[in-house]
Amino acid sequence: MKVFLFLALVVLGVSSFPEKRNTGCNTFCPMYIIEFCGSDGVTYHSNECFLKSQWCTEGRLGYEDFKSLHYGACTGNELTGAETTAAVNL
Repeated sequence: MKVFLFLALVVLGVSSFPEKRNTGCNTFCPMYIIEFCGSDGVTYHSNECFLKSQWCTEGRLGYEDFKSLHYGACTGNELTGAETTAAVNL
């Protein structure tokens, strides 16, 4: 009985998230949050793996090319030399 109950809960839990299983996107990322400057010149408070996974699941184009340039806030001269003040918390 306990085995049946355990298996039923596992099946129910897995079937609750079909969009995660069928996307082909990496959904297993380290669980840490860090400030980093992205290759788009925006400062993020997340981690690169989680951000790419989220964008993949959303169907955002070009997410594969996104990279973390360095830890810490963008200084504004990573891409164009212009001042960048945008920050994103995920």
